[in-house]
Amino acid sequence: MNGIRYKQKIAKLRYKDYILQLHQQGKSYSEITKLVNKRLKHTNLNITLSRTTIYNIVKKYKQITGQTK
Repeated sequence: MNGIRYKQKIAKLRYKDYILQLHQQGKSYSEITKLVNKRLKHTNLNITLSRTTIYNIVKKYKQITGQTK
């Protein structure tokens, strides 16, 4: 696992469900970012996900499901 882009993609896939679960619980994007990066810190990926990346994951989910809020 050399490339940063590859590591980010793996992290997004691995934590997508967790991010969506936190969003549905009403957590803010900054809280979600903090919690996800705290979990990522203890993995061998050695990366963090930005607030924008997390926002885009939630946005895609909303578009797929047709949710407005």
